[in-house]
Amino acid sequence: MRMHSVTSTIANGFVYLPDEAEWLVNYVHELITFPRGKHDDQADATSQGLDWVKTVTARSGFEHWLVKEHRKRLVLEGRLDELRKPDEVYPL
Repeated sequence: MRMHSVTSTIANGFVYLPDEAEWLVNYVHELITFPRGKHDDQADATSQGLDWVKTVTARSGFEHWLVKEHRKRLVLEGRLDELRKPDEVYPL
């Protein structure tokens, strides 16, 4: 039941995984054997994370954090000419 709320998000291609990663085989195995598999921690974390992202509204939580992190990276990389006010980056 836990993954049910995010199954359509995954099935419709809104979740991206890397082509190669050390953890990928185990992760996908856990997702496709859920809930009858031996482990369910990653499946639970995935469903909870996707549920959270789906409920975030514009200009709240995750989006605000993303804009802040992007601006920090620009400053650290010395790309100050690319800095914009948040409203210019993501207009409502």
